[in-house]
Amino acid sequence: MTSCAFFPTSPYTLPLIRHIIREGKGFKLTALLSYPGFGLDGLDGSFADLRDCIGLNVHSDIREECCKWERLIVANHHDYLNSESNNRYVISLIMTAFKLKKDVVCVQRLNLDDYESCLCVAKANNCRLIYLPDLSVFTATKPINRLEKLHAFYILFGGIIPDASSMDAFFCCAEALSRKHRVSLISSEENTKLCKVNSIHSIIRSSISEENKIYEINYKLSCVEQREHPEIVLVYSEEPVVAFNDESFNGFGIVPFILSKALRTDLFMCSVPVSYYSPSFIGNLSEGILNQNGYSIDGISISNQLVDNSGILDKEHLSVTYVQRQVVDNIKLQYQSYSSIPAYNLIDDSEKERMAFDIEQAYLESIRTKIIPE
Repeated sequence: MTSCAFFPTSPYTLPLIRHIIREGKGFKLTALLSYPGFGLDGLDGSFADLRDCIGLNVHSDIREECCKWERLIVANHHDYLNSESNNRYVISLIMTAFKLKKDVVCVQRLNLDDYESCLCVAKANNCRLIYLPDLSVFTATKPINRLEKLHAFYILFGGIIPDASSMDAFFCCAEALSRKHRVSLISSEENTKLCKVNSIHSIIRSSISEENKIYEINYKLSCVEQREHPEIVLVYSEEPVVAFNDESFNGFGIVPFILSKALRTDLFMCSVPVSYYSPSFIGNLSEGILNQNGYSIDGISISNQLVDNSGILDKEHLSVTYVQRQVVDNIKLQYQSYSSIPAYNLIDDSEKERMAFDIEQAYLESIRTKIIPE
């Protein structure tokens, strides 16, 4: 089993880190790294999002515990406000790893010059650069005539703001459901390639028309069904499902709308910040999503994020902070008897199991009620 260091440790990568620790096959995380000045040095990685304990402390100096790992994993940093300086730091980190005689698995997209420079340094130090993003430009191949018929039970995981806790729900349910069912995973988020999740990222980010994207995603899902024969397919959408407000548009929910045309959504599990959770808000939100995408909300994952509306930095980025589990429990308890849509606090292991159980029951009910033609 290959020992690995993971970079960067942040609220956006922690669901992936936790999944790798629980389910990593063939490699094991033994060190967590962060950007200098991120405030995590010497602390357990969970300090970044105040959720489940990781069991590994974070360091910003790659050399500090380099004896503990053989390979560096570099994920997409998701910091679009400081992307230029962060990208420079990522290149420096990768180069240092090679000079320490470590292999590198990279999901962070590099420009061509940086990619070729990394390859040269890797070769000079007898190391490997395993680069996961697609190098080629995606082009449409599926003729626009009809959509492929999909047969599995599809559950969509998403949220109303950029919030990786919905990825945590996605992975936790995948782990639980795969114990008894054939489960396939689809994601619009490129970091999930580290766990060999089927990615539609290159389709979504391509320059082909929106119409072509619908056909290509649908065809991709059909190919996954033919190859993996799943009973249940979990789909994670990194992109928020609706515009958040008149100042932060969240891409206007265009990607989830495209997904709604490419596949039939049997269940939608929606992540909502704790500061916005109330029966009236959820009811209005569910109705709006039904009108827009053709499906309503079937379950709420209450995120431990608080949104600071006064801290909107620009029209695409929200200022958020994280709260302890007890705050989420108190809000959930306050409203649980008034809402017809089940809510889950996935900081609690029993709540993760409850969400997975409810999804399984919905799947089994769909099997019982399905009409099989003679």
